[in-house]
Amino acid sequence: MQTFLDRLRRVLPWVFGFLTLFFLFLLVMDLWLGTAGVRAYKRTAQKYAPSPPPQSPGGIQVDFAALQEINPDICGWLDFPALSISYPVLQGEDNEKYLSHMFDGSSNPNGSLFLDAAHPPRLENALTLLYGHNMNNGAMLGGLAEYLDPEFYDPGNFFYYYLPGEEEPRVFQVLIFAQVPPDAAFFFEPYTLDSPAYREMLAWAEEQALYPTGLSPDPARPTLALVTCTRDGKERLAAFCQETSP
Repeated sequence: MQTFLDRLRRVLPWVFGFLTLFFLFLLVMDLWLGTAGVRAYKRTAQKYAPSPPPQSPGGIQVDFAALQEINPDICGWLDFPALSISYPVLQGEDNEKYLSHMFDGSSNPNGSLFLDAAHPPRLENALTLLYGHNMNNGAMLGGLAEYLDPEFYDPGNFFYYYLPGEEEPRVFQVLIFAQVPPDAAFFFEPYTLDSPAYREMLAWAEEQALYPTGLSPDPARPTLALVTCTRDGKERLAAFCQETSP
């Protein structure tokens, strides 16, 4: 007569085999969805924010009217040529939806670039947080990992933020690149330009910098922070940026 252990030994290989296939299927699906999401974003950039012809003046032309017909949560466009980043920026009612949803509302592991739900969409806060995943293929804000190498830093690597109703983009420069804990207070504090807390936050950011850039933020000017997770997910990479004139 077979004992329970004998039967268990016969069944376990099948169980492990099934679980292996199941998790492999999930991995393949995740990779497929991620790749499909990247292609969808590239098509979106080509259609709604095309680059100008070679040797033509001016940056991309963003069709916000058409984009907001797709999703009224689209509130801006981030174009960072040095990192091959060119995506719509969204803002939801919370900071959860666009972790796993694309600009058209479809579910996808790439998620979207999105502004903190508590911040005004036209970057009027002393500090505005813009989030995005650190994808292994460099998509979303994955390109920020380039700044882990001090040799990559170039003060001339400007990026451009487009807003509905504004003819020209706002030009930004990375001033500080830091690695910070996910529960860092700066993620949750409201700031005003005339508050001592804002100056303290900027000083704290400089202390967290992974290396000196030779540039310091101006406490009289607003800051835009691009925030993504580290590859292990335990900390956050944050690029503290301010508007500039190239």
